[in-house]
Amino acid sequence: MTSPLRTFGELFCERYHVPPESYAREMLQRTLYRRALMIAPVIRFFSPNFFDADLDFVRGVGLMKRAEDLGSEVTEFHLHPRNRGFLRSGLKLRVSCQRVSRLVGEVMRPGGSAPPGAAGAPSGP
Repeated sequence: MTSPLRTFGELFCERYHVPPESYAREMLQRTLYRRALMIAPVIRFFSPNFFDADLDFVRGVGLMKRAEDLGSEVTEFHLHPRNRGFLRSGLKLRVSCQRVSRLVGEVMRPGGSAPPGAAGAPSGP
């Protein structure tokens, strides 16, 4: 009998010794662009919901059971209604899809690379 597939969130928490209730916060910390990470406390003070799109994204990634599903999560993130505006796209005060892709590759494909077709994945032969 085969065991059910585990989610990215479960694997991430196990690999990085993170309690499950801290998954979203830890994933956000690891995947925000550095400039966003440095000023996140100020952003949250003035706009507590600013990172809602990012949190929705990392939570969705956390529920994935196959690395190949990352592409659809990235698409949803790009289409998220709260993922708009100069601060998020122009100044990149948001999650880096490339960093998420690298983490998914490291966690779900140990010794491998990012999922095919994902942001930051090597293309073609």
